[in-house]
Amino acid sequence: MEKSVNKTIEELKLQEANTEIKLKENRSLESTIASLNRNIRETVIHIEKSEKEQRELTKRIKKLRSQLELDKIRRDALLAQIDANRKKLAEIRQKSEEGITEVWNLRSSLCNAVHTASNNYDIMALLMKLKSVVTFPKAKILPVKQDSEFERKLKEVTERKENAIKERDRLLNEPETGHEFVRIKNALEFSLEKIASLRSN
Repeated sequence: MEKSVNKTIEELKLQEANTEIKLKENRSLESTIASLNRNIRETVIHIEKSEKEQRELTKRIKKLRSQLELDKIRRDALLAQIDANRKKLAEIRQKSEEGITEVWNLRSSLCNAVHTASNNYDIMALLMKLKSVVTFPKAKILPVKQDSEFERKLKEVTERKENAIKERDRLLNEPETGHEFVRIKNALEFSLEKIASLRSN
């Protein structure tokens, strides 16, 4: 009788132990399930957040691509404008060089003209105004038997001298405010300034 009672007690203890073990297992399982559910919710939230960020990044990428296309178009337009400006600059530079060459040619021709005029005429004497008009008698040219070339040159020089004397007398009779006097004076000053600037360069 006692054995059966002890046996029953032991069976009850075993059942209680088994029940306790099952309860612990159930609690652990429930805790695991709750943890998994929490992790699943967090994962879903993270996925939704990642999807939202991905959509925003996609929009930003599209915007950046469109901006890149606009920048490429602007760059091509600027490059075309730069090329056009370079061509214009080359044309302007060529015209400038041609203009400089023309100016130097004009200066050279002016210097040659001034040099020729200074050799042919006494310009300073022509511009000076004297108190009285001085006329020089014509020199008598004695006939000299020489070759025709020398006589021709002598005649040209004599005629040039007589013309210069006549022009000087005419200018001496003209007042300093006269048109011809002022014109020659200005031309002479301009020529002297140009010659001085060319010598300084």
